[in-house]
Amino acid sequence: MSKELQTLNEKIAERIGKDLVDLIPKDQWQSIVDREILKFKRDVAPGIIQDLLKESYINKAKSTIDRLTMQEGWDSERQSQINSELEKFIGDSAGIIFAGMLSPSIQIVLQDLRGRLGY
Repeated sequence: MSKELQTLNEKIAERIGKDLVDLIPKDQWQSIVDREILKFKRDVAPGIIQDLLKESYINKAKSTIDRLTMQEGWDSERQSQINSELEKFIGDSAGIIFAGMLSPSIQIVLQDLRGRLGY
C-alpha cells in the first residue's frame, strides 16, 4: 500500500471513528474503555514493567562489575593492587563465597559419613 493511500485511510478511519464515538451511548462507551484499560493492565503493562526492570537490573549489574574490575594501580614494588571496591566486596561476602565453594564437597563428605554409619 502506498504511503499516500495509507495516510488517506488513516484520516478516513480517524474521522469515522470520531463520528461513531458520538453515536455510542455514554455507558456503553465507558464499558468499552474500561475493558481496554483492563486488557492493557493485564496483558501489556506487566511486559513493559518486566522489560524496564530487566534493563535496570542489567545496567546496575554492568555498573557494579565495572566498578569492581577497575584496576587501581601499582604499589612501590610494581605489584598490581587489588581494587579497594573489590576488596571490600570480597570482605563483605567472604562467608557466602566460602560456603558456596565448600558446600558441594561437605555435602559429599556428610553423605559418605551417613553411609559409613549405616543410616
